[in-house]
Amino acid sequence: MLLVWFLVLGLLAVEGSGLQDKVSSSPVLIEGSETQRETELSRRAFGTDSALIVMLQGPRAELERQGPMLVKRLDALPQTLVNSPWDTSETVPGLQPSPRVGSIIVSLGEAPGTSAADAVARVERVVHRSVSAPVRSSIAGGLPLAGALRTSSADAASAGEKLALPVLLLVLLFVCGSPLAAAMPVLIGAIVVAATQGVLDVASSMVRIDAFALGAAAMIGLALGVDYSLLVVSRFREEMDRSGDIEADRKSTRLNSSHIT
Repeated sequence: MLLVWFLVLGLLAVEGSGLQDKVSSSPVLIEGSETQRETELSRRAFGTDSALIVMLQGPRAELERQGPMLVKRLDALPQTLVNSPWDTSETVPGLQPSPRVGSIIVSLGEAPGTSAADAVARVERVVHRSVSAPVRSSIAGGLPLAGALRTSSADAASAGEKLALPVLLLVLLFVCGSPLAAAMPVLIGAIVVAATQGVLDVASSMVRIDAFALGAAAMIGLALGVDYSLLVVSRFREEMDRSGDIEADRKSTRLNSSHIT
């Protein structure tokens, strides 16, 4: 039975190895901020906030030359809708507040086999390939912000684990009295964390999993794994103090069992 449990935990750990790419992160919209205004503009224009704003700044002549070329390349991307000041049809007001500044709204659809991160990366590659000095480019929007939040959450969780593990090992070494006994709670905690990520990975296909869950699963799973491991160690020591000789008790138990059979 114990082997079955370890097999299940191992499968869950393997399943959860790619969880970081499946979690989402909703940006916090502050009233009056550029992100909040961009989100409202995107929803009015496209009915969704899954859009990027590419801002170009530079001399007017270069802006008029590079801007339309960038729009043409962005419009050629799959599942992409582009709105810019250089469109011949009706455009969103305010995309070119001055002759030296132009903004391009890029609405990203869900192409088969791709994720939002892949779509954003494609847009970034096109922008970097198409825009050169003296024109400067910057990319904003909910999707890049969500990606940055997701990466920051994962980095913070990793840094927290690296900071907590050495301290935890020292405390366990002091409590347990031997390196092997101190390593066991940490090992169990790591198994619990890996299995929990596997459960979250399975759940991500049914519900939305926020990036905050990665850090929470790591901290809570490690704490619970260590806590229950210490409980087992504490109960074992209590039995040792009460009986005085574990080996004798083991032989007595075997002898009683043989008599019963």
